[in-house]
Amino acid sequence: MKTLLLFQSYQEKMARESSSACLFAQRPTLPFRPAQSACPDCHAPLQVYKTQSKTVQTLHLGCFTAHETLLQCARCPNDTIYAAEQLSRLAPSGCIFGYDTLIFVGKAFFLRSRRTEEVIAELRARHVRLSPSEVGYLAKKFVVSLALAHRQSAPGLKAALHTQGGYVLHLDGTCEGGGPMLMSSLDSLSEIVLGNVKVPSEKTQQIIPFLEEIKSRYGVPVAVVHDMGAGLLAAVKEVFPGVPDFVCHFHFLRDIGQDLFESDYDALRQRLRKHGLTDKLLHQARRLKTAIDQQPDLVESFYQNVQGHCLPKDKLELFPLLCAYSLIQWALEGKTDGAGYGFPFDRPHVQFAKRLRVLGQRLEQIKDIHLRGHWADNKPLLRLSCELKRLSADEGLTKANKGTRQTKGQVIS
Repeated sequence: MKTLLLFQSYQEKMARESSSACLFAQRPTLPFRPAQSACPDCHAPLQVYKTQSKTVQTLHLGCFTAHETLLQCARCPNDTIYAAEQLSRLAPSGCIFGYDTLIFVGKAFFLRSRRTEEVIAELRARHVRLSPSEVGYLAKKFVVSLALAHRQSAPGLKAALHTQGGYVLHLDGTCEGGGPMLMSSLDSLSEIVLGNVKVPSEKTQQIIPFLEEIKSRYGVPVAVVHDMGAGLLAAVKEVFPGVPDFVCHFHFLRDIGQDLFESDYDALRQRLRKHGLTDKLLHQARRLKTAIDQQPDLVESFYQNVQGHCLPKDKLELFPLLCAYSLIQWALEGKTDGAGYGFPFDRPHVQFAKRLRVLGQRLEQIKDIHLRGHWADNKPLLRLSCELKRLSADEGLTKANKGTRQTKGQVIS
């Protein structure tokens, strides 16, 4: 493992030292010229129309000055200007940032959920320097470019969808509070997004134009699937008459699950909040981590010894500390457990309560095991056990947790 990490660090160092920012004391100037040397109409040699320079920043080349030569035919009456194709593939016309920089910013924002400061730091490590306003501009430009590319690809997508026998149109709308709704559509067979539109509400007359556009781009679907909204039902019936129309099982089960689970789940959440155990566990974890950080090689050393089924005798007093920290982290991870489907399919508070219950039971089995014969070594485990005992004595929490889990087994499973 250490060898691989060392090899990776050398690779990153070589990449940094071989970048244009390190190889050149001053910003390099790179010439660009059209590949076309003769006029395609009269075959006369193209003449230099003018030269121009601009600064370009790309991920793989860093910052450089592009010196471009533009050509034109002196014989033909047309005013066609021939630009350097290689430069246009690196960066859009009139833009100093390359396509790779644009894509990097877009993915960082919308796929990796990075903040502006984080994106700036990541780009600086690649010798591309952007201001916060430039990062925000590129993020918006990425979305617009992606939408235009998607629209231009509609004929190819339509051919591909019909090659597979047609498409099943899934429709769903999302909104926050009383704001406008984002209506999205995708083909469930290929999982390709077909279109999106922002509408004020899920009313029939506001959805119909969106469905008409989907119909004009991709043709009539073989089936339509959506929730039980009255406006959506009426819009689908008008735009796609005679097309099989189905209720989405996800939405159907979600509505049933909310009716069945919500009261027990709210009770469980309130009982957990009453104990304030999350803050207490985080406080203990921070205190334990401070002690662990004082010995940087401690975790790796214990990991290797545990893998070898042999504990280091000179550091046995630290084993309960590491155990307590690891168990706290395992319990807290239950709060983020789920597949991303939301309530009632994902119930992180149930998983959190379940892990706390299991953790309390296991601590009762190990908290009195003194590796060196000193009870004081087990203080981290004893403190954790005391907090969990108060939780296990809460009959209301046990009842709410049991009710939620029983309902899950009867319906959702």
